[in-house]
Amino acid sequence: MMGFFEASNWQLHAGADGLYVKYRSYMNHELPADTPSVLHLAKRKIAWLAESRTRALLPTAKGRDRLMHVERALAFGLREVDRAAIAAALAAERRQWVATRKRGRRRFADYPVRLDGEDLRVRLRRPRHALQWLGRHYPMRAAIERDRGAIGKAPQAEQESMLLELAESGRSFDAIALARQLYGYDLKDAEEFVEQLAGRR
Repeated sequence: MMGFFEASNWQLHAGADGLYVKYRSYMNHELPADTPSVLHLAKRKIAWLAESRTRALLPTAKGRDRLMHVERALAFGLREVDRAAIAAALAAERRQWVATRKRGRRRFADYPVRLDGEDLRVRLRRPRHALQWLGRHYPMRAAIERDRGAIGKAPQAEQESMLLELAESGRSFDAIALARQLYGYDLKDAEEFVEQLAGRR
């Protein structure tokens, strides 16, 4: 947790030439500091910005579904950007973490930046606050709402996608708890199941 207070723990930096996006979470501080971890998005290549909210109905121990905000993020519409290069940088970050994981370190990673179709999404606790300032410099779009529905009634592939999304968003405890509710696992089996899902990526 101490990494949360480090000066290196930032995700967005605005400059005259555009935005800098750090795709390494403070939770992954054990990764080599001298490896790339920042994307530069030139101002002219940012088509729009929007708040992105994803929510779902998740089962509980009491047999009821509860509404949970799975992710709040800042979405970037990009133009004339080499998406393959961005995808390669994000994939390299994953490979580095897998290498440290094999040496017996932390079992789950945190990936705050991802490509979602044509958009780049940066997970933030309060994306609206960032937009209040960035909206003076970049075009804005209406908030993007994504409803995943009732996960307990979804196909297994959709359930596993939700588990992975939680685990890779620094919310491994939520992922493990959800696996227990969905499949009746005990704590150990739920941890191993979520870890196997993360290991497939």
